[in-house]
Amino acid sequence: QQMTCIPLSITFVYYLNKDYSSTQNHTMSKSNSFINTATALGVVVASSLYIWAQRLEKLKEISKDDDLNLQEDASSADEQKKISVPKELKSCPYIAELELAIRLSLEAGSNMLEHYETVGTENQSSISVMTKGSEIDFATEIDTKNEDLVISHIKSKFPKHMIIGEESSAADGNIPELTDEPTWIIDPVDGTTNFASGLPLTCVSIGLCVNKEPVMGVVFAPV
Repeated sequence: QQMTCIPLSITFVYYLNKDYSSTQNHTMSKSNSFINTATALGVVVASSLYIWAQRLEKLKEISKDDDLNLQEDASSADEQKKISVPKELKSCPYIAELELAIRLSLEAGSNMLEHYETVGTENQSSISVMTKGSEIDFATEIDTKNEDLVISHIKSKFPKHMIIGEESSAADGNIPELTDEPTWIIDPVDGTTNFASGLPLTCVSIGLCVNKEPVMGVVFAPV
């Protein structure tokens, strides 16, 4: 910052001195007075620039601290969301499945945020898109990533439960038959076209059916 300001003051003094020296009707005393004035002005300019640069650095530090505080607050809020279940639902016979669905929907939703936050900017994240049954029926890599995430955790906690996932069913070419067994039905990115376009009209949908009847469902819109 000092190296930036000092050459500015020197250039300023040199320019004024050169301009003055071309006029030969002034006395030496006036010349010295003018140079002294120009030097003083140069020092003022350099000092002002230096002080302004220091203030900018201070503002950057304050802004950085505020960003860190906001991130900590957001993390704290996310943790509260993960463990928060409405009291009316705590007596639900499927409370364990509900808590898992809430946690997985939040985690899947966070996978979508990077694309939402950068779409339309020079830092836009690139996501691969693949077609399924037709050119108008497609999925992104986030669809697949979210479904793999949800399925792996469900299988780990409820290994006997059945699962019908939109992307895995499309890959197999058929939709498994819904039976009386507990069956999870997953749409990892509900509204893929909107998501790929950056429109926030999309969500993560996770549902559970027992005896072919829906008994629990969680829908989370990350934006």
